Amino acid sequence: MRWKDCGGSFSTGSYADVALWEDNALSPDTNHGTKKFTNCWNGENAVSAGEWTGLSLDGYYFRLQGTNANALNVRVVAIDTTQAD
Repeated sequence: MRWKDCGGSFSTGSYADVALWEDNALSPDTNHGTKKFTNCWNGENAVSAGEWTGLSLDGYYFRLQGTNANALNVRVVAIDTTQAD
């Protein structure tokens, strides 16, 4: 997952912790770990990236675990699945 430009008019901060969760229909969901996104606060074209590998293709969601931002404003969120190809 890649975040680009985490700043904005009203967003101040320096990090966001994002977890990847697997949606398990009949049992508790599985947490696949948390990544700390920091670089995207360093300017309009700055990108933060978190990588989770070795997972099946679907059934996941992201959850914000924590941030020091007063308002979280991410201009671009992209998911890269090229390793699955």
